Amino acid sequence: MVRANRDSFRNIVIDSRRPVLVEFRADSCKPCKQLEPHLEAFAKKNQEQLVVKVNADENEPRVKVLGVQLWPTLLVFHEGKRSRCRVGAPKPEKLAEFVSAFVTSK
Repeated sequence: MVRANRDSFRNIVIDSRRPVLVEFRADSCKPCKQLEPHLEAFAKKNQEQLVVKVNADENEPRVKVLGVQLWPTLLVFHEGKRSRCRVGAPKPEKLAEFVSAFVTSK
């Protein structure tokens, strides 16, 4: 997993050639903490999928631009565009389903 901030978000997420799963989170968010090990496992298992964490408290301008209001919020970016959104922590088995339309099977 990669961390992005307001300076690196464009380079890491928007300019990526791979689909990107972005988690907007807060350090005080209990569901975010519960989701973290599942995101890490997902990232290890799905190397073609870039997984990025963004601390919403430290990146307020990006949060506002994207309309993120609750944590955790998961966004999928594909070809530089926001393609999907999910608010809340999904069950671990639902992570792959959430991004499956954007990942090419090998």
